[in-house]
Amino acid sequence: MKKIAVLSIFLLSILLPSALWAEIREGSFSLTPFAGGYFFEGNQEMTESAVLGLRGGYHLTRNLGIEGFASFTQTEIDDSDISGTEPWQNVYNYGVEALYHFMPESRFVPFVAMGLGGVYYGEARNYKEHYGHADYGTVFEATKIAVDYGAGMKFFVSDNIALRLDVRHIVPLNGRWNNPHYFHNDLQATAGINFAFGGGSRSVPVKEAQIEEPVAPAAATGSSADADRDGVPDAQDDCPRSPAGAVVDKRGCLPDYDEDGILDYEDHCLNTPAGIKVDRDGCPSDSDFDGVSDYQDKCPRTPDGTPVDENGCPLKNKSMLLKMEFDSGKAVIKKKYHGELKRVADFLKKNPKATATIVGHTDSTGNRRDNIKLSQARADSIRAYLINNFDVRPSRVKALGYGPDRPVASNKTAEGRQKNRRVVASFE
Repeated sequence: MKKIAVLSIFLLSILLPSALWAEIREGSFSLTPFAGGYFFEGNQEMTESAVLGLRGGYHLTRNLGIEGFASFTQTEIDDSDISGTEPWQNVYNYGVEALYHFMPESRFVPFVAMGLGGVYYGEARNYKEHYGHADYGTVFEATKIAVDYGAGMKFFVSDNIALRLDVRHIVPLNGRWNNPHYFHNDLQATAGINFAFGGGSRSVPVKEAQIEEPVAPAAATGSSADADRDGVPDAQDDCPRSPAGAVVDKRGCLPDYDEDGILDYEDHCLNTPAGIKVDRDGCPSDSDFDGVSDYQDKCPRTPDGTPVDENGCPLKNKSMLLKMEFDSGKAVIKKKYHGELKRVADFLKKNPKATATIVGHTDSTGNRRDNIKLSQARADSIRAYLINNFDVRPSRVKALGYGPDRPVASNKTAEGRQKNRRVVASFE
């Protein structure tokens, strides 16, 4: 009855309301030291004992995980033929389990588990003083195959730490004489601390740019349940699993205003014309990185760095291309480029009708809006240097900042990011 009561109380506890935060992360690892009690079936003639152990797992998805475990307990053998000090032995459990989490987006996460492993019963001790020889204790030594199933809960107190409770019904299947029989029903109840490492983002970031007006949250009543808490009752929600905190349209779905396949909260170009091919940021593609989108580019394969006109074609007038690189997060002109800037100033003096367009670029590290400001600052610093040091008329020099939107190399490598931190100046 005691085992049934413990299991019933625990199973009832997992029906408590959940909190709001998403905590199980796909691809994350976990480590859980635990302690509790181990309850042997009565016919095993073993006393209830404390248990210590460790679990280590990996989340294949937000719902499904796999976990290895090992535990140790030391128990007395309740032998009615012996008076005085009872003999004792060590018991080791080990195996692998599959876990299914029912509410991975909650702070309170209940789960069920099922596994396969083994139980090793060590040699019984303290038999020599009762039976005259120590070998009798080896009768109790055995290894058994075991299956287990049960339930548990995790209550996250931070992004990576959770309090954890587990209950398992452990069924050792094979055995040898008097150890103690061939089929048992054991119960293990434990508490532990779960530590999570790595994995995907806990929540989905939401960009500021949104086209449709956010829907006001619905009242939390029985007739207007809102499982994903997006403000649209479940009965009217066409997208019932919207990310927590995301602004949705009247159907409860993440909007895509310009219908380019990139949802608004990830779209950096919200008004792309219909049917235009876009990149992963939702902006019109620019395959040759000349600053003119492909759908407007009449010369789509312009060599890298070639100054182009509004149609994306090389300028026919005399021009000069200047490239300058900057340190990450900086807009300071390095001394080694001062001579290069003097050549630009000399060109402008010899060609009084020439004008310059300077465009600043950054790598993708950091916030996009901050990078756009940084790229503008770099272009402005070049423009100011030409004006202040060489008396170039301000009207002859224009400065623009495009941030990380037009890379010329991969941002996945340090070398590529260095190439993307640049200023390109074309002179007509």
